Amino acid sequence: YKDKIFIMLPGPPSELTDVCEKQLLPRMLQRFSEHGIIMSRTLHLRGIGESMVASKLDELIMAQTNPTIALYARYGEILIRLTAKAANYKEAVKLLDAMEAKVRKSVDNYIYGVDDATLAACLGQELLKQGKTIAFAESCSGGLASSLVTDVPGSSEYLLGSIVSYTNMAKQKLLNVQADTLAKYGAVSRETACEMALGVRKQLGSDYGVSITGNAGPGASEGKPVGLVYIAVATDDVVYCQEHRFMSTRTENKLRIAQTAISMAIDKLLEEKNNMEDKH
Repeated sequence: YKDKIFIMLPGPPSELTDVCEKQLLPRMLQRFSEHGIIMSRTLHLRGIGESMVASKLDELIMAQTNPTIALYARYGEILIRLTAKAANYKEAVKLLDAMEAKVRKSVDNYIYGVDDATLAACLGQELLKQGKTIAFAESCSGGLASSLVTDVPGSSEYLLGSIVSYTNMAKQKLLNVQADTLAKYGAVSRETACEMALGVRKQLGSDYGVSITGNAGPGASEGKPVGLVYIAVATDDVVYCQEHRFMSTRTENKLRIAQTAISMAIDKLLEEKNNMEDKH
């Protein structure tokens, strides 16, 4: 076995990641550097569909050799993975930097982060920049949007709280959604979503209130189709609401719904910021 290498790694994910990043990869790079390396970089985009990204990058994708470009759609965002083959780390970074610059010329307005970036972290960064706070009222997502936000260290600086109002009773008692609204329009409606967003903002005293109500599936509810979701964002003087349709499994729908709500909150933060700058 003189020409073979045996690598034994720990099973727990946290230990595995640490050993790979700090021990295995540096040693592999050192041992096999003469054979060259393969390095990837991932750009995260929001607010644009996969087909539109493909259209904007069509010439680059068709002409790609090294680095290569691959597109992926994942739970409310688009990923662009750039992969370079080079003789060494420095040359790989140089190739990736050059290709990233070309990609950004076409889609820079949609890129919100690189590699390990998340929508929740992007939301947190913008809230901190503006000194604003946020609160969530979640129904069909079951608190998942709030959970994603709290995955980010330091989120207590801007997330005031979350109310999971899964039943109509909870919507009424905790968020002050009117009984007439629920009776007339149903829990899965634009009207209920708006009252939920206003209610959580008032109850928790946040600058922004985000609500989610819908049918994550797999069966119809209130005569409303599976995947129908309303997401609302309440600010000082206005409530924005969007209707969405998600057609996947219940678990996947919940994640896409949560990600979409976070992305919508980012949109409204940026819009309010731009409006303030225009006034000045």
